[in-house]
Amino acid sequence: WKNFFAGDKTGSWLSELWTKYAYLASRSALVPSSNYFCADNVHHYTNKVETRAANFAFWTNVHMDKIEKQTLEPIVGGGVIPISMHTHRDFSATRVPKPEIDELRNTIKSKYIVVFCQGEVYQFFPYNRRTGALYHPKYLQKEFRKLIDYHNHKVMANRQNKYLKNYGLAVLTSSKRTDWANLRSKIIKTLPSGAKTIKTIENARFAISFDQNIAVSDKNEHKLAAFGDIGNIWYDKSITFVISRNARVGHNCEHTTGEATNFGVFAQLTQSEEGIDVNGDCMIRPETGYEKLK
Repeated sequence: WKNFFAGDKTGSWLSELWTKYAYLASRSALVPSSNYFCADNVHHYTNKVETRAANFAFWTNVHMDKIEKQTLEPIVGGGVIPISMHTHRDFSATRVPKPEIDELRNTIKSKYIVVFCQGEVYQFFPYNRRTGALYHPKYLQKEFRKLIDYHNHKVMANRQNKYLKNYGLAVLTSSKRTDWANLRSKIIKTLPSGAKTIKTIENARFAISFDQNIAVSDKNEHKLAAFGDIGNIWYDKSITFVISRNARVGHNCEHTTGEATNFGVFAQLTQSEEGIDVNGDCMIRPETGYEKLK
């Protein structure tokens, strides 16, 4: 590990040029041109969306904490050659649109995430804001359930037309980059509430999207992870977990922030560590080493 978060730029001279000109300078829309996705594993232990959300919120933050503290073990190819850990530098980041060349903003030190649901955006705190400790998955599950119930019973109940789709601000991130940069600039200058929302989203560690579709096939799951509900994925975020109504999870990844090797290994680790009991609720398995967490 080098101290990448302190401005150390040690690494391949080509990687910086590749990031800037192959990705950040591209003016094409991120979907379907650049972002990629990972599907869920083959097992299906629960239909509770709050369980999957809590598990992914917990284990992703565990993973990102290791990146921030530079204690994550390197990926080793063939048991011999370790992959440079600088590739994890922007595992948590936001690609901020600019008129000519986008900016990559690192968000690894952020201690909150954002949740998208039917055009609404919620700020969610997986850490205790007093002690800084990461909450247990069981506690996170209860909080996600509260958020979902609030959304369904309060927010949706107050919509004048419950059948009118509200695509939300996130739909703009699927535009061509210069168009999105110009729209973002106008929103920030003229709409204070919109500016606040954009700032909250862009500074979040990662995102979770509650999707209204049911994924019952590989095709459904791939569509869920790649696109989801229209306007429910902020494509500029390095990683968004898209969760279907029957609790299948897809990963949508912004390509500038890392190659699929990093995210693929991360997805395998997260899903292998995920604990679900016989009732479909969160649990921490003893072999993970976190069973004593309160």
